Amino acid sequence: MANVLNHLGSVRVARGDYAEAERLYQRAVQIMEQAEGDADVMRLRVQSWNNLATLRRLQGRYAEAEPLFRRALRLAEKTFATDDLEIATTLNNLAVLHKYQNRFAEAERLYRRALAILEKVLGPDHPDLAALYHNLGGLEHERGRYARGEPFARRSVELRQKALGPDHPEVAADMAALAALLDGQGKFDEAEQLYRRALAIFERAYGPEHYELAVNFNNLAAIEHKKGNAPEAERLYQRALRIKEKLLGRNHPDVAMTLNNLAMCYQAQGKVGEAEPLFERAVRIFEKALGREHPRSAACRENYARLRRETKLAFNLLMGRRWPPRLEDFQEAEALCRDLGLDELLRRMPAGVLQLVGEGGWQLSHGERSRLYIARALLQGADLVILDESFASLDPENLRRALNCVLDRARTLLVIAHP
Repeated sequence: MANVLNHLGSVRVARGDYAEAERLYQRAVQIMEQAEGDADVMRLRVQSWNNLATLRRLQGRYAEAEPLFRRALRLAEKTFATDDLEIATTLNNLAVLHKYQNRFAEAERLYRRALAILEKVLGPDHPDLAALYHNLGGLEHERGRYARGEPFARRSVELRQKALGPDHPEVAADMAALAALLDGQGKFDEAEQLYRRALAIFERAYGPEHYELAVNFNNLAAIEHKKGNAPEAERLYQRALRIKEKLLGRNHPDVAMTLNNLAMCYQAQGKVGEAEPLFERAVRIFEKALGREHPRSAACRENYARLRRETKLAFNLLMGRRWPPRLEDFQEAEALCRDLGLDELLRRMPAGVLQLVGEGGWQLSHGERSRLYIARALLQGADLVILDESFASLDPENLRRALNCVLDRARTLLVIAHP
């Protein structure tokens, strides 16, 4: 009975029905905890704990998953020989959890221990080793050590493709993992080819709304973003987000990751109003699921803070004055920009003085930047304003307007010009 429940639970997980899978797995665990018998019974008990723990991980409930995995590992180590495959499976599962918890050294130790068991029992070229090579590559990706992870990923593709053929979904998953490592090294063309090949395989095998498709849409979007194609990146991130929310729920950390990415894509296009609520929601999800100190929580908070402060034109103009600014501060900054000849710039920017500028935002010319620096200096209300080569990049008409504005507003002015 427990075996059937575990199988049904796995089917529900594959469909994204985690609530029903949890009910089935819990029932299997209850049955196996009451069962007495030989090694086969104990093996099924270990598998039942592993299944329930893996589901907790998929749900983002990491603190609940760890004690379940450790219980399964203790039972396996107590019951079976040290090189039993059940131990290797549980070591691998616990290592995956530690990767998501940012406990990289522990994860690597467990992966390598599991790999040693498989190599001893199955031999170095058995296709079952592919999963561990895949996971070791993924761990190096998470650590930002992309070149170090590439050989693991290529070995995974090699073993699995030899056993299953080029069009199997597990081969596609290995291709996608390799693509992520190539992407990290700036090898965008090869990475994109692998992602698109994997997408085609997944869609044929699973249909249009499987989790693996969401992961690949997210990764392809990242490449499009790096290539400067923000609208296409936006479209792909949105597809990934819809699938993840449907399968994982709205409060899963994997959903937060795509929210963060989509918000950064909006930010690059100057869509401040769309980006802000996504960053805010992603921060809430990360902090609740992973804790405030987790690196992903901290990185998302920093992205959100940069959006709200440092990359907005208004923040740059009003730096050094009272913060947060009031309506009249924004109005004063905008009026000064217009007096300096920046009215056309403000007209072009969708968000006006709230537009994101600089890296990841609206790109400014040298002349525009020069006049914004002048505006910032004048907005300080200082007794003495010193301008060092501030007019050098201006054409005659903009120079005339800028000089008139400065002479009208500066109490005392010192202009430095180099011959």
